[in-house]
Amino acid sequence: MRRTARQTFKVDSSLLPTHDPDAFFASLTRIAMTLVRAEGGCAGLRSPQGMVCARYLRKSNTIPFRRTWAPGEGLPGRLILAKRPCLARARSKDGIRLDGIPARFGVTAALSMPILGRRGRLLGFLEVHRRGARSGFARSDQETLRPLVRLAALALEGVIDHAGTRRRLALARRNESRYRRLIDSAVEGISRTTPGGRFVAANPALARMLGYASPRDLIDSVTDLARQVYVDPRQRLDGMRRVKKSGVLPTFEAQLRRKDGSSLWVSLNARVLRNRAGKPVYFESFLQDITDRKRAEEKHRESEMRYRQLIDLSPDAIFVQCEGKLVMLNQPGARLLGSDHPRQLLGRPVMEMIHPDYRDMVRARIRAMDAGETVPTVEEVFLRRDGTAVEVEVSASPLLYQGKPAAQAIARDITQRKRAERELRELSGHLLRARDEERRRIARELHDSTAQSLTALTLKLSLLSRSGQARTAAERSTLAECLALARDGVREVRTVSYLLHPPTLDEMGLCSALKWYADGYQERSGIRVALDLPSKLGRLPEEMETTLFRVVQECLTNVHRHARSPSARIALVRRLGRVSLVVSDAGRGIPTGTLSHALGARGRVGVGIAGMRERVRQLGGTIRFDSNSDGTRVTVIFPTRTRSTRDRPPDPRRSVSGSGHDPIDRIATPE
Repeated sequence: MRRTARQTFKVDSSLLPTHDPDAFFASLTRIAMTLVRAEGGCAGLRSPQGMVCARYLRKSNTIPFRRTWAPGEGLPGRLILAKRPCLARARSKDGIRLDGIPARFGVTAALSMPILGRRGRLLGFLEVHRRGARSGFARSDQETLRPLVRLAALALEGVIDHAGTRRRLALARRNESRYRRLIDSAVEGISRTTPGGRFVAANPALARMLGYASPRDLIDSVTDLARQVYVDPRQRLDGMRRVKKSGVLPTFEAQLRRKDGSSLWVSLNARVLRNRAGKPVYFESFLQDITDRKRAEEKHRESEMRYRQLIDLSPDAIFVQCEGKLVMLNQPGARLLGSDHPRQLLGRPVMEMIHPDYRDMVRARIRAMDAGETVPTVEEVFLRRDGTAVEVEVSASPLLYQGKPAAQAIARDITQRKRAERELRELSGHLLRARDEERRRIARELHDSTAQSLTALTLKLSLLSRSGQARTAAERSTLAECLALARDGVREVRTVSYLLHPPTLDEMGLCSALKWYADGYQERSGIRVALDLPSKLGRLPEEMETTLFRVVQECLTNVHRHARSPSARIALVRRLGRVSLVVSDAGRGIPTGTLSHALGARGRVGVGIAGMRERVRQLGGTIRFDSNSDGTRVTVIFPTRTRSTRDRPPDPRRSVSGSGHDPIDRIATPE
């Protein structure tokens, strides 16, 4: 008993100063081996994985032995489950295994003691071994080790607490070092200031931001933060008032002054630190330099102001639509839509101001602009607030409005221009009709008067020639020349009359007139003309037949004068409620500039391509010109309905000789 007490005192004096767990367990194992005369042993801590041992001790040496026993595995693992001492022999029949220790260290018996801390918490284990066939442990050995294990539990809790404290301190130092490095490397300014206006701490970024050489230079130089750093000291006071009230200041923009006197803008977030009495002690602030952003915002405001002035000064309507609604509109736009002020229209759907006939087109244009595409200038019809229509020319382009796809449009009132164009078109149509009527009249006069007189002259000269009154050779030669000239005159007058207005067009229809004209054209020009005409075209409206004939005339004239083509082709089709005419050649084509100029000509009625286009437009048709180095193709399309000759009223102005036997036909043939 005295020996146990001495050993316990030895344990108390040797273990308590130890804060190294491995040294602690080595000392504990050797004391236990001495108390129970064991020949070996080990000890270790309880971990989440099980009981952990680092060394195995013998009387004379220490062997590295890293081992973890899971719950229920071996004697240490059984302690996790039972929390009471365990006795075992290597060949016992109680089912307890020593798990490799006998084979490695020659152990025949083992005693394993749990180290229990406060409230029965399992801290670790102590296990001693004996060797020899008759060696074993008794329950008295458990009682001998029990005081040692209790003392070890007290010491081990101190070791564990000390190790935890050291870990916490090391972690705190690492965190502090990491926090300091983070603050020093931050690009934002970080500071701690007093309510009196002095810096207590600052990072290098803040010193650079304010133009100081170092944080220490900043801390030592600034004694009154509001007056030395803030351009307007009231901003500092306002920020302090707000942060004291709520505890934090989420976002606060202020203008500060650098050491050299220049200014900068910062975005500031702050919080207040209070003492136990609730009195503010420090203010911690995070500052970000937003000078470039503020300059950009100022430039943007100036640009927006100039843009707004340009919009307000523009005589055209300018508006912006976003998500189908008007979000911006100038005063001319409000007047165009019949409103006194743009405010009355902002926020309203765009489609309300679009005529129903144009809404599908406008929706398609908006979708295209939302996709970032450009759209051409078009003519539309807007609706005023009172429901009246106004014709406009609209140019639009995509843009972003508050980060969303939008479109800006410029609309110009073209009502007066369109009215003038319609009046001009009506005048043009009247002139075309008047010219056709004049051609008919001149053709009729040539046919009925001049041609008849020339025919009579030819007959008289023929009678004179046959009477034999011309006795000399000179007289007979002169009479023959006069007769030839008279016949040529008849032929020329007849040709001119037919070209001005062929009677075949009125009498027999468009197909016959085209055949007659193509035959005469081939004879006069030597250019082959291929005809593709329907066998039963029927009669078309008079103006339409005249227009189609004039288009063919103009096209073949251009082929003869400019195309240098050996051939031409005329195709006429009537199908599905429309008539299509195609005139093509195999010439050198029309130069692009010439074609564009001709198509853009205004007010030049009856001149070439522009005249053809105007004739076709007057009757609601379309004309298309396709030209390249392989030739030119002119396509005319008219909507129509079937109309027979009986539907066509007689023309009292037609010059027809009853039976169709015209004296001119017997004397001259077309050239």
